[in-house]
Amino acid sequence: MKRTVFSLLVLFGLFSSLFGTDIKVLLSVEKRAVSLSGESFSFGRYTMAPRRAYAVDGRIFVDGVDTGKWFIELTPREGFFTVEGRSYRGSLLLATDYLFLYVINKVDIESYLKGVLPREIVSTWPEESLKAQAVAARTYAYRMIKDNGTKLWHLDASHMSQVYGGKTGETEPTNRAVDETRDIVLTYRGELLTAFYHASSGGITARPSDIWKVTDGQYPYLKSFEDPWSLRTPHDSWECRFEIAALARVFDTGPLKKILVEYSPTGRALSLELVSSAGTFKISGNDFRLRMGASLIKSTYFKASIEGGTLYLRGRGFGHGVGLSQWGARNMAEKGHSYKEILTFYYRDVSLAKIRW
Repeated sequence: MKRTVFSLLVLFGLFSSLFGTDIKVLLSVEKRAVSLSGESFSFGRYTMAPRRAYAVDGRIFVDGVDTGKWFIELTPREGFFTVEGRSYRGSLLLATDYLFLYVINKVDIESYLKGVLPREIVSTWPEESLKAQAVAARTYAYRMIKDNGTKLWHLDASHMSQVYGGKTGETEPTNRAVDETRDIVLTYRGELLTAFYHASSGGITARPSDIWKVTDGQYPYLKSFEDPWSLRTPHDSWECRFEIAALARVFDTGPLKKILVEYSPTGRALSLELVSSAGTFKISGNDFRLRMGASLIKSTYFKASIEGGTLYLRGRGFGHGVGLSQWGARNMAEKGHSYKEILTFYYRDVSLAKIRW
């Protein structure tokens, strides 16, 4: 492994002028009501213990009372609240656009991360791998605040951003990893990274352009390289199969004559062409994976073959393959590497910086 010299920088005015300490996380979008726990909330000059909230004609109703507002903030008196049976730190934001009710958690970054880590990495893994995950997740969160700062929320609570479960499910090891890396982020030439991460690269990391419609120049710190740390994992090899007739129905192509796969130089499926008598349907490898099921097609690092009336995909790794490999981080930590060494292996030519408030 290439040894990278790293330094811990302290950034003052730049980050403090861009960010506050809070992040806004979209928990759900409701067509009907949302169930609340009945804890004591502060709402302006009032105190309430609501059980139900909903929206009608662009106004939010709480327990049947019209607030007259399209947006409200409820601050729990005890510091946390429960929505749909799950507990959260911070405050509850409710907003409506006449069609839907948006349920949002406003929470400080460090508390947010304590709700992310147990759902993004195994809490019993080595401490240094948990710390690496904490720094990557923190960097990603701050980047989303920067990119989405004028929007009603910065990111959502699903795998499309970072999986977030609030206070429910927090663990002592992951909370400690957050606390011991407090305020530390990754930067490239003074700018925050978009710190993508995934389960396992399968032995070689992916370029962003292998997966998404972007240029690699947008992410100079995310490169494709051999990743021996992501070998000898449960995701070294996998196989899935789809009946050709079923694929034709899913993509509404008519009877398929052949399937063509375009591969990137790193061996990932860039696109698939489904050829039928009616024409050719083309889809990116990543979109094909998501459409057919990311738990079935574990990555786009696969080889395709047609045997009889069946499409076989035989692949390696789990996830998009860009940035930090979590299994790689685990294996590096088990061999004695620090979280800083893990991060500077997966994100190239970067520095670790500490935000001061």
